[in-house]
Amino acid sequence: MKKMSDYKHIIHNISPVYDEHSEILILGSFPSVKSRAAGFFYGNPQNRFWKMLSLIFKDSVPDSIPERKEFLLRHKIAVWDVVHSCDIEGSKDSSIKNAKPSDINKILNSSDIRLIITNGKTSDRLYRALLEPATGRKAICLPSTSPANAAWSLDKLTEKWRKVIMSYEDMTTDPGKSIKPDEKISSNEENILSLIDQSMKMITDTPTRRIYEAVKKIPRGHVATYSRVAALAGNPKMSRAVGNALHKNPDPLNIPCYRVVNSKGELSENFAFGGRDAQKKLLEADGVAVSDYKVDLTKYGF
Repeated sequence: MKKMSDYKHIIHNISPVYDEHSEILILGSFPSVKSRAAGFFYGNPQNRFWKMLSLIFKDSVPDSIPERKEFLLRHKIAVWDVVHSCDIEGSKDSSIKNAKPSDINKILNSSDIRLIITNGKTSDRLYRALLEPATGRKAICLPSTSPANAAWSLDKLTEKWRKVIMSYEDMTTDPGKSIKPDEKISSNEENILSLIDQSMKMITDTPTRRIYEAVKKIPRGHVATYSRVAALAGNPKMSRAVGNALHKNPDPLNIPCYRVVNSKGELSENFAFGGRDAQKKLLEADGVAVSDYKVDLTKYGF
């Protein structure tokens, strides 16, 4: 039995990494001694986390803390840990006692998190006990990248994590697509892919959902700018997120993204459903006059 003198009460001192564009949240259990000393996630050089992600995204391995933050945000990944404070012996997450959860709602409420991944069984157990009841969001447990998980080589870890992350990427590229595992996928992996599908369908209050609801409010015969939609969705600063969300519009018949224009009233050359000529026809069918692919916001602005 471990003596309480072997334990230390530690409070998490590393800020989460995320922004309004983050879509995948990866949760560890609690920072290791080396991570706490380094002041950033997965600070142990033997941890495979950074090498694995670089292989998945075919990107260079980030080294410094600024590089790692930029890497995560560039790939729309948020990172934090399940536990905010606990009694722990060294870096042994299996020894965690008296755990208090992190407030991940501040990430869920300000980012576009579609998928939550727990990094290892301990993280998953703690997430299910401490956070899932409050968030109502299920997480997908993937093998730990810790060096203590020696049974999993870097190649095996990369293959497993890639399957989940790339399956998610496929769904966001083609929102109407159903994941159909091929015959080589095991029943456990099929369950993981099913969870991804469920996660995508169970999203409730996220920035993307609020954006879609805001666009639905634009009446026929009117248009709204990206910043106007962002404000209607509750965050005037997420204009870029509006563009990203509309480009992935899963239901263009009921979410009239063609009614969204830029701050000058200009149509989008990259309108996702046929380009600006298609957008022009849809607006004109609504009774909105379009001249040189531009709408008079003083007349038609919502």
